Order: sequence, then C-alpha cells, then structure tokens
Amino acid sequence: MWEGFKAYWGKDDADGIYWKAASLDMNPALDPADIEAAYAEDPEAARAEYGGEFRTDLAAFISEELIASVVIAGRGDLPYDPKQTYVAFTDPSGGSIGGDSYTLAIGHVERGGIVVIDCLRESMPPFSPEGVTQSHAEVCAMYRVREVVGDHYAAQWPVEAWKKAGVTYVQSEAPKSDLYLAALPVFTSGKVELPDHTRLIRQLRGLERRTARSGKDSVDHGPRGKDDISNSVCGLIALLKYKRRSWGHLTWAYSITTAEKARWFYAGKGGMRADGYLGDGKFMTKSGEIYRDPRYS
Repeated sequence: MWEGFKAYWGKDDADGIYWKAASLDMNPALDPADIEAAYAEDPEAARAEYGGEFRTDLAAFISEELIASVVIAGRGDLPYDPKQTYVAFTDPSGGSIGGDSYTLAIGHVERGGIVVIDCLRESMPPFSPEGVTQSHAEVCAMYRVREVVGDHYAAQWPVEAWKKAGVTYVQSEAPKSDLYLAALPVFTSGKVELPDHTRLIRQLRGLERRTARSGKDSVDHGPRGKDDISNSVCGLIALLKYKRRSWGHLTWAYSITTAEKARWFYAGKGGMRADGYLGDGKFMTKSGEIYRDPRYS
C-alpha cells in the first residue's frame, strides 16, 4: 500500500490512481459509534484502520536511500586477509520445511572504524542443521574464526553442534531488537560496507521499527517477512561496533545498565574480582562495558 501511495498519490501523470480517504467517506453505512470506540481503544491503530492514515507507531527501520548508500555494487564475498581479525555472527535454525534459514555473517573493522561484511552464507530449509553447522564452521575456518556469536535458539543445541565442528558458540547477551538498534548508528554514519546481496537488501528494507506505548522501540520483520540474513548482519555490525582493535583477543563487548552494573559490583560470592574478572572469560571495565576474552574461559 505504501508503495502504491508513493507511486500514484497526487500525481496527475501517474499510470494508476490511488484513492486515500477515511472509511466513513467511502462507506457511510458504517456505524460511527463503532469507529469512535476503536479510536478510544487504540488511536494509532484506528487512524490506520478507519482514518486512511499510515501508522505513526510503525515505521521502516532503515530507509531505502540509507541502505543503497552502504551497499557496494557488484560486491560478493571478499577473500581472507591475514592482516585483519574477523568476527562471526550466526542465526541458527532447525531446518524444518517452511521454517527459517540458517545464516552466517563474517566481517572485520577497517581503519577509521569502517565495518566491512566480508562473507554471507544462507542455508534455506529443508536441511540438516548438523550438516549446515559443519559447513558454516568450514567457512569460519577460511577466515580463521574460532568463535561465533548467536542467539539462545534451542537452548544448548547450537553450543554443542558448533563445538563438535571445532568452533566455540557464544550466546548473545542482547536480544535481537537491541542488536538492530545498536547497529543503526553504524548505518546512519555511513561506516559500514555491505555486499550486493539481493536477499539481504530485501530483508533490510522489510524491517519495521515499532514504538510501544511505554516508549520502548522494537525491531522485527513485517508480516510474512524474513530477517534471517539481516539478523546475522546487524548482529555482526553490533559486535564489531564495540570491537577494540588494540585488544585483538577480545571477541565481543556490550554495555550494561546502571542496575546491572550494581548487581555485578555487589554480587558478593561469585561476583566481580578486584581486577574486573566476572568469570567465564568475562571482564568488566569501570565504565560498565563487559568484554569476553576466550583465553580465560
């Protein structure tokens, strides 16, 4: 509908006609009391349902113009460069028919803070999840990646599957929406280079940003959409955004809230040591950032 509005609304020379009007204008037989009740219950939804207006609490997450500005035309996978340190993010899936794809994104940070997406892999269902994990692990080996970050899909299954393939799987501490929101400033600053990947571009265009009544934003794909590739790419961008080039052994970092910081500092038994070590290879700086160093796991 939005595409039709852009193409035809208010254009005398357009090939089509786009009619934009409130429901009562189009159908006076509707009960005004029902419409009034709908506005009282959810004004934003009612304006879209009965007022002929596009929702203001739901918007495209990244504009088409912004996506186009960071896609490198004609670029596919980039070869391994021994001068770079690579990081990987994966979005695993079970491989059932009609389910999600199993995706992998690998990238690095150039001087100047430019995030480069070097390699993308997508396995579409049906497939054997163990077989795809092994295949993706072999791609990681090409880029000397020994650890991948992913979500909490299927509890410990990805951890065990990647371990069998010789790669450590780290479960992301941040939910998907937070990763998308963390990646957005990298897009808006122009400090990312994306491959010319049709499905990635389509999925980025289809991401929606919704604002709840509480004011909290969430990001996800639209109805009947997919975001398996974009999830891996934006998760990777969020990881690389915090990567410190001078600390090449640190594989990821994220900031925590004041309340979380207090919980770490005052946890007592099992809390933070004087040197900032939290256990499980994690360290926290005085500013509240948590880093993972696999050498201490």
